[in-house]
Amino acid sequence: MVDALAEEFPHLRKPETAIRLTACISSHYVDADPRASFEEILDSPATANWRLKPNPDRLGRVRVACCRIPLAHTGEAEAQERARVRADEDRINALLPAEAP
Repeated sequence: MVDALAEEFPHLRKPETAIRLTACISSHYVDADPRASFEEILDSPATANWRLKPNPDRLGRVRVACCRIPLAHTGEAEAQERARVRADEDRINALLPAEAP
């Protein structure tokens, strides 16, 4: 699961970060409490623009949330970044079993 995000967020390859991230996703899904909350900052803690959270609309699934303050004009580069991160989110959710417990 970490590999799905590591291309966009390389620091996730650090063992301690990968273990923590995997534990968050696993406890959310495997521990049979899909309403359990967690939030993992995916980019720099100083900016915290991208965060991994439970998906409130799909129990047992995660979502990559963009928490950046919206700019007056969203450029093509930002649209491409969002599309890449959404693809990463889809890859993570594809690794989880089809039904939430």
